[in-house]
Amino acid sequence: MIVKKNSNDAYLKLFSSVKLTKGYKQTLLVDFDRHKMRIVPNDLYDFIEKCKLKSFIEVFKEYCAEDQQVINEYVGFLEEHEYIIFTNKPSMFPEIDLIWKSPHYISNAVVDVDSKSSHDYPYIIGLLDELGCQALEVRIFKPVKFDNIAKLLDASKNCRLKSLRLSLPYAMLRKNMGYDGLLIKYPRLEIVVFHGAPKNECKVNSVYQKLLFTTNKVDSPHCCGYISEKLMICNLILFSEAQNYNTCLNKKLCIDVNGMIKNCNAMQESFGHYKQSNVKKMILTNKQYTKHWKIKRDDIDTCKECEFRYVCVDCRANIADPDGVLSKPSRCNYNPYTAKWGK
Repeated sequence: MIVKKNSNDAYLKLFSSVKLTKGYKQTLLVDFDRHKMRIVPNDLYDFIEKCKLKSFIEVFKEYCAEDQQVINEYVGFLEEHEYIIFTNKPSMFPEIDLIWKSPHYISNAVVDVDSKSSHDYPYIIGLLDELGCQALEVRIFKPVKFDNIAKLLDASKNCRLKSLRLSLPYAMLRKNMGYDGLLIKYPRLEIVVFHGAPKNECKVNSVYQKLLFTTNKVDSPHCCGYISEKLMICNLILFSEAQNYNTCLNKKLCIDVNGMIKNCNAMQESFGHYKQSNVKKMILTNKQYTKHWKIKRDDIDTCKECEFRYVCVDCRANIADPDGVLSKPSRCNYNPYTAKWGK
């Protein structure tokens, strides 16, 4: 039941679609319904935590007159943005269960391609289908014959993939197809990225499809692991997975340019050719392959004190201390102790 905040039995409840992550210096508020994120003070986080255990009036009386004025400002802010509700039955507004589960052997995959690759794309798509893969990213480093890529795209038409992303050199842009020709012909494609383009540009074909142009070159598996403010992801699935699993390597299968299986193509360790390995058995029994899957952000140096830790994709291939398995990503330029982004 909804009540007024000055009622003796009124409890302040954060809507279940709104989550707070406290960092060393500030807190991140994530609104999953509106797909928005904003920074709030740590004092606001502490206030919300107190309200989980006591009525609003009880918590309010714990503060001095000066701080009560600040609390009123906090409450006004939370009400204005529809983040909270006052109720005398807080149990009727349970929090979202953040337990992440997947029935699939693999949830996502990356296939790398260069001019010397000789991948059997129908075979790869069949393998990923067998493993229950939901999302595939294909990264083409050097120009290749488009017929080879068409084989992969054609094979994906009847598979169970929910998301397909293609990254290829700008030099491969087919003028006769037009900018959005790929998206029209292959509606399963979510994003096509042309790297090494003359300028950064985004063309939206539909609500679900985008054509991106970037001046950055993606010419090797090491062109990854960059973490920036623009790359934060407001997604409840990622947020939930990040509570107990690695946001990059969990349930990931990678195939490098030579057809070798890896958990990440930027890592040295490989686990045999995709045609010569029992991939399903390896995933179930080889602890070396899955050793990074449960390295969560709360375990990683510096990351564990960062307010962005549950909306950020980790990197274990490029880390500050190569000898420290829990070292922070080396390509992250954010300092949670100063709350500032570097250049």
